[in-house]
Amino acid sequence: VGPTVGSDENAEPNGGPGSAGSAAEGEGEGSAKAKHPPLTIKTPPANTVKHPPVVVAAGTQDLKVLAKEAQNAESSNDWSNARATWQKIEKLKGYPYPGFAVYKQAFAAFQDSSTPDALALAQRASMMPGNQKVDAKMLVGDALFKEGEYTRAKQFFIVVRGLVTGEKRAQATKKIAACNQALKLPDRDGIKGD
Repeated sequence: VGPTVGSDENAEPNGGPGSAGSAAEGEGEGSAKAKHPPLTIKTPPANTVKHPPVVVAAGTQDLKVLAKEAQNAESSNDWSNARATWQKIEKLKGYPYPGFAVYKQAFAAFQDSSTPDALALAQRASMMPGNQKVDAKMLVGDALFKEGEYTRAKQFFIVVRGLVTGEKRAQATKKIAACNQALKLPDRDGIKGD
């Protein structure tokens, strides 16, 4: 769930998410870092790195702890707690996948029957960088369908169907057919190919 920091012989000791450098700086053999000696900025030990103020219970800013909390909440269908935990994860300094965290908040909101929140969060996640975009678009369609906006939902499902293959494509096809049924249209209306 969290970032993976590769080894770099020029990296500072204890250079984690709170260090002055980033993983992107060391990428590529011809980078400036490979040509010049590393900066000699001292990094405090990992347990003393100060994070910006985030409303989180003491000791739970560790990504692994929060990820475990989110997973446990999802497993027990505690969707409001799962959503709140993913919100904390999104706000963690240095967390490299905020789009995924927003998508997980949207999914939790949808499961918790907070459809307007799910719709807003899923739309936001579908516009953020990351590999959650397709799932977020599918969730936008699901939320629109749940709100009775069948034509708009169908448009999202058609877009998703064009982006995926296999099981996800079949799932999108079924959702388009459900929209068509609600709109009193032929099941395959808007479905091109196969």
